Amino acid sequence: MHNTRDKYKNNFDAMKSNYESKIKEGPTDICSCCGGLWFAYSIREYTVEMLVKKGLKKEFIDTVCYLKHAIIELCATCRKDIMSNKITNLALSNGLAFYEIPDCLKILTELEERLISPRIPFMVIRTLGFSKQFGLKGNLVNVPMTVDTNVSILPGSFSDTYTIQLKLMGQMKNKNAFMYETIQPKVVHTAVKYLVEQELYKDEGIVISNDWIKEYLNEKENFIVKNEDKKFNETENTEEDSDHDDNWNESDDKPINPVTTETLLNDETEHQNDTGIKFAPGENNRPISVLMDLKVDELTFPKVYCGKQRKIKENVKLTYAKIAKSELRIFDRRCGRVSKLFFT
Repeated sequence: MHNTRDKYKNNFDAMKSNYESKIKEGPTDICSCCGGLWFAYSIREYTVEMLVKKGLKKEFIDTVCYLKHAIIELCATCRKDIMSNKITNLALSNGLAFYEIPDCLKILTELEERLISPRIPFMVIRTLGFSKQFGLKGNLVNVPMTVDTNVSILPGSFSDTYTIQLKLMGQMKNKNAFMYETIQPKVVHTAVKYLVEQELYKDEGIVISNDWIKEYLNEKENFIVKNEDKKFNETENTEEDSDHDDNWNESDDKPINPVTTETLLNDETEHQNDTGIKFAPGENNRPISVLMDLKVDELTFPKVYCGKQRKIKENVKLTYAKIAKSELRIFDRRCGRVSKLFFT
């Protein structure tokens, strides 16, 4: 009797350990058709020759298998449709594949992305207890923005490392900022110059002022130190430094660059309202329903869609729920951000 119990207990412990290790690792196998992430037991492997022997044409295989590898991996749904000589709705070849992100967009922070996006999703995301999960407080408000106005508040600078503290407010009368970060103006300048050349921004009529671009280019100048500026009195500097040392107090010392807070959370950092540029670009703009705004995803997340619109094939009928399912489980994890998950 005891041997039987020990046997079942050992089997249970082994199964539990195996389950926990797989969950910790997560789904890592990629379907060659839909690009989704799956556990190994949900994937079957084929070669082109094996699929041809099952009656499929090579041209059809090349079309439906968007990811080109010697070994074709197919999930259960894609496998069922392909064996029936059909292209599944969530196949990447139907126009669901993402565009490659250019380098100028990869390095954008959340607030920098908001400055160059024609839509701002005002939503308050809170941490939930100690479980490291997040929750949405209140409703999501989709507000249209003028990109030219947003960018024009930033000073041009010839320094690649120049930074400023910026507060994005819902309304100027609000006490706390919707977003609060230290950003790099040059990064924003470079990204917006790329985006205004893309088809989606052109279709929306989004342009940047030529006067501002000229001013930004004119501010790129060489840094020259004059000879008279190089001279200094060592004795005077030493005396001044010793005076400052006498009055220095560790408790009064403040960091040069205050730590930035997590974006999309109402920031309550001490002295937040005393520093940085404060602006509310959507204060007088009327919100748009996300259900009526047909390009809301692409206009809200330029870092995800790169200033381009999805190009779903005309003969393919997809609901927004199916598109969201494809984006959230695809091997390209650009939609795995907290803000994108709650927006979707």
